[in-house]
Amino acid sequence: MYLNSDFVKSAFLRLRSTSKGGKSHLEKTSALMFFLAFASLSKKEDSRILEFPPKSYARREFENEFRKLVSLERGAQVVELGAVEYGYAKSPEKRLESNFLTSQLKKASEAVSAMDYPKRPKPLLRLGKVDSGMNWGVTAHPDWRENFPIFFNNTGSKTPFTDFAIFIFKYEDFVAGKDVWSSIFEKFAEKYPKSITDFFIQKIQAESVFFKYSDEAVFDEDREDLSSAFRENFQRPCSREDALRAWSKESLVQWILRLEARLDELGAVYEKC
Repeated sequence: MYLNSDFVKSAFLRLRSTSKGGKSHLEKTSALMFFLAFASLSKKEDSRILEFPPKSYARREFENEFRKLVSLERGAQVVELGAVEYGYAKSPEKRLESNFLTSQLKKASEAVSAMDYPKRPKPLLRLGKVDSGMNWGVTAHPDWRENFPIFFNNTGSKTPFTDFAIFIFKYEDFVAGKDVWSSIFEKFAEKYPKSITDFFIQKIQAESVFFKYSDEAVFDEDREDLSSAFRENFQRPCSREDALRAWSKESLVQWILRLEARLDELGAVYEKC
């Protein structure tokens, strides 16, 4: 059994930013995804501290956990909560590499002591020298429980932890015959450390009075193509610059040559590349 696509869509929509413009929601979403990807790997490795040196197998595992969180079918990606993009210029692996591993973690590896991530709005992780002999270490920030709710401050959701949990397990196969919350709580216990599982269960239970749903609209027998379902509502407009950046080098070369040929036909004066 899988979560119904309309059920997932509704939860996802409620997590959209209520602020106009800016990159704050995108950056907060990235931090949440990095935190969850680390937490899932932490559960697999049964360790609260992990190290991700360059070209290590651990980095590939980290990339895999991040990809599972943000990837949809047909090349669609969740770039920020409430926004799906199609044909995004960077793969999930490149996003993690450029936005976290070769920037934040590299900077922390060269620092004298461990660094907090992110700086805004509040840290969820500690990076760098988080333990003796480590330069590329990652661990949960000691204040992550207090800081986590702040990341939902500018969403339109009254039940952000519930909605986020639905999003996290959008592709999970659930056991038939169980109610949705028992099923989700079991998935948390399977996938994440006890500290995170207990934290989310407490938050979701506190939100239960505000959450309304219809029993028959929660599960489907088959897994649906969520990229097609999300396209109807959640595609964020892509600028012309972003669209061009997604082109291959060969496509851009051919397009420039055609433009130059057309300008030559018209007798235009211009500076060639």
